Amino acid sequence: MTVDTRQRTIAPQVFRPYYDVDWGTVMKVLGRFDVPLWGRLTKAGITTDVQEGELLNYCSDVTYRDSGRTITVKCAFEIRMVSLDGDSGGPIYERGPSIGLNSIEVYAYGITSGYRYLNLSGYIIPLTTIALPLDAYQLYVQYT
Repeated sequence: MTVDTRQRTIAPQVFRPYYDVDWGTVMKVLGRFDVPLWGRLTKAGITTDVQEGELLNYCSDVTYRDSGRTITVKCAFEIRMVSLDGDSGGPIYERGPSIGLNSIEVYAYGITSGYRYLNLSGYIIPLTTIALPLDAYQLYVQYT
């Protein structure tokens, strides 16, 4: 199917963090257990921008409610950092050593999927980020 670019009315939106970001080069993709528990990871999200946090769990089952259905994602990992709606799909990576003056090595680790939160009388307090590892061979989704 061909796409007629003359019909485009808006440019695609691409997330570009506006602060605290070094230029980096993805040097390798890490497996699930390549980062130790309590190891530092970084997340880029369109809502919460760039954040760092500690890896809390390699394998958390997460249940979402969507349109009256329950969706369970098996064996996602959990990080101590805040995520909000809109961050899903953003990269999670480990920062490596510097390369020259203005860039760093980046080790890809996963993709933001959601967050755990505390609901206090309708006031939502985000607690941790839930993410899918790039070696996602053990993941599956169960619809109930």
